[in-house]
Amino acid sequence: MKSNSRKLRKEATRSAILQSALLIFSERGFDGASTRDIAAHTGVHHALINYYFDNKDKLWRAAVSFLFERQAAEMSFGGPAGNLKTRKKRRAPRGRSFCDGLSIDLSLRGQDDGNSKEVSEEGNKECARRKR
Repeated sequence: MKSNSRKLRKEATRSAILQSALLIFSERGFDGASTRDIAAHTGVHHALINYYFDNKDKLWRAAVSFLFERQAAEMSFGGPAGNLKTRKKRRAPRGRSFCDGLSIDLSLRGQDDGNSKEVSEEGNKECARRKR
């Protein structure tokens, strides 16, 4: 039982770091964000970021993947709670896949903080992986 609760705590810590990373990266961009700031925002020691992700680049990639997975789950199930009222609102338009919606979403944002190309490339890789 101990190992199961420890595993749950590890996953919760990892998820909290990813949530903070998404927030900090979106506010400051890749170059403006620091792993120390992300750790402080999460309320964990800086060494835990290195433990879970090795470095800032791998943290950023994990955060992008986490975002894509979360978006896909919300589009598939109508949100984290599976609320049927929000399901119709969050579903991709007819004839469009998650990947189509993602590229439209990225292009409509119109914000280029220097990471848009990288996010787009990561999205394309994720979509190619999903098509296999």
